Amino acid sequence: REYIREFSKQRDDLQREIIERARGLQEKKELAKWAFEVEKEFVEKWENLIVPGRLPFLYGMKWKKVNESARLG
Repeated sequence: REYIREFSKQRDDLQREIIERARGLQEKKELAKWAFEVEKEFVEKWENLIVPGRLPFLYGMKWKKVNESARLG
């Protein structure tokens, strides 16, 4: 999907920036705090962009039968 390419690029850019900042920061605590904040924003952004799709019809029918036979559905 087109999401994967953009996600990977942004993830790689973010990781590169974290590493670059790690070289210049004296306080590891500051780096960790910043990294967790931007990572949280990154994950939240992508969670809002990616919308779960529907399963293909035959695939869904097969799993419905499997779940019924296992008494899960």
